[in-house]
Amino acid sequence: MLFAFSGLLGFVGLASGSGDAAMLWVVIVADVVVAAAALILPWQRWHSLAPALLSLPALAILALSTWAFGGIAAGTGPFFVVLFGWVGLRFPRWTAGLLVVPAAVAYVVPLVAAGQPAQVISSVVLLIPVGWGIAVLIAEQQRAQRVAYQRLEQLERRRADVAAALAHDVRSPLNSIQLVLETVRDEQLASDERTRFLDAASRQVERVVALSEYLLDVDMLDQSGQMRLARQPMPLRPACLAAMEFVDSAQISLVVGEDLTVFADPQRLQQMLVSLLINALRQGRGPVTVSAYGDAAKTHIRVCHQGTTTADERPAEAIRPEKRPPVAPEARRPSMSIARQLAQAHGGDLRYELGTAGGCYIVHLPGLPR
Repeated sequence: MLFAFSGLLGFVGLASGSGDAAMLWVVIVADVVVAAAALILPWQRWHSLAPALLSLPALAILALSTWAFGGIAAGTGPFFVVLFGWVGLRFPRWTAGLLVVPAAVAYVVPLVAAGQPAQVISSVVLLIPVGWGIAVLIAEQQRAQRVAYQRLEQLERRRADVAAALAHDVRSPLNSIQLVLETVRDEQLASDERTRFLDAASRQVERVVALSEYLLDVDMLDQSGQMRLARQPMPLRPACLAAMEFVDSAQISLVVGEDLTVFADPQRLQQMLVSLLINALRQGRGPVTVSAYGDAAKTHIRVCHQGTTTADERPAEAIRPEKRPPVAPEARRPSMSIARQLAQAHGGDLRYELGTAGGCYIVHLPGLPR
């Protein structure tokens, strides 16, 4: 567009009779040739900075235009600023710095050749730095917008991933609740047995409520993706026992000391432990062993299952939603991505180790604050 507009102004100059007609025709032809090259060349196949090379013929055309109009820079000066603005809009700010010297030469040489006084030539001291400054400001604004867009895109991807994972996780407790209600309705149960069934359903309802609250928390994430946590020192063993109530605890062996304390959000820690226990029970055979140890710097929680994992389950990849294998949604185990996000929100992480006898989910949490 810049070259096409410059060529159009060349025709205006010819019509008005100002400037060197032969030189104006040269400028018009050069504008048309460069504009055609800019449209035809396969820039998308080349390096992203390749289009910046168009700045060089643009400067040459601006120099010819200034000379053609008898060294009058009033008509071409704004084009120097526009050229710097285009560079700042499309390329990193350092490319504008590389353009300063060629632009100064393209501005000064035709003025000197046309015999313009020193006052006119010295305007380069103002024009080129202004153009460079505009390019830098535009480039910085573009960079800030790209960063903000990337953050928003990542946040939206995370929200979508969490929503899909929660839809998967909610089905399990809802199925349990449905089974309990059907059993209570259809079977003649003793009072204590009915109470036991209803208590189990109540725990599953609590889990659904916790999952819905987590979804609300994710919906209120800021652009940095930070989640508000009510972290506090708490004993780990009771948290593990509470999580075991949501699964078949007969298949779980708990090896956690009474005195081991972690710094965590109680509700989020329980949600994380429930996800680990459910997936460990599904992936292998019992018993599932829950163990933990810690020091002043970190607490390590291990949830290990017996037996090897099938190729389609890939738990290590299921922990990372951005690296999921192309399998059916039900095989992706998205709840593990939530567990990893919860661990990271605490300042820790979650990883999976697969051995010959089975596999282990390992949660790393920061130690108690000093």
